[in-house]
Amino acid sequence: MKRLLIIVAVAAVIIPLSLWWLSPERVIKRQTKHLMNVISLSSGTTAILRQSKVFSLDGMLAQQLEIVSPSIPRAEGVFYDDIVESAFSWICRNAKEAEFKIRDFKEISIVDNRANVTIEVEGFMQLPSYRPVDGHYDVTISWFESDDGWRFDKIVWEVR
Repeated sequence: MKRLLIIVAVAAVIIPLSLWWLSPERVIKRQTKHLMNVISLSSGTTAILRQSKVFSLDGMLAQQLEIVSPSIPRAEGVFYDDIVESAFSWICRNAKEAEFKIRDFKEISIVDNRANVTIEVEGFMQLPSYRPVDGHYDVTISWFESDDGWRFDKIVWEVR
């Protein structure tokens, strides 16, 4: 009898916790936080760790990515994933430091296998001769669920 009560009590805790943890909204929040962590580069990060971030980004990219960034017009357009990976690899090799912190999740909408997340981000990127990103931004990321997890195919990066 005690054993049955323990099993029921554990199930009463684990099942709701699992449903919450695996809910699409929580998964999208974790993916979005992970993305911001991947594109953040500490000044003391080794080349090997920075290169591993390129591989991590690859696991989140769609085959084509649309980038909308009015403050950096050269970064705007629709690009294949290999071009985005190559550009991020260059950033990883050349950036002195980059940090992107989510200040607030403003909106998360999920319909079927698509999700749009709007976040407030504070960030900067220090390249050798300039800082192309420095300040507060409203960032909207469009995610879709594929066979191997959530990937993003559009990012809108606007100055607040």
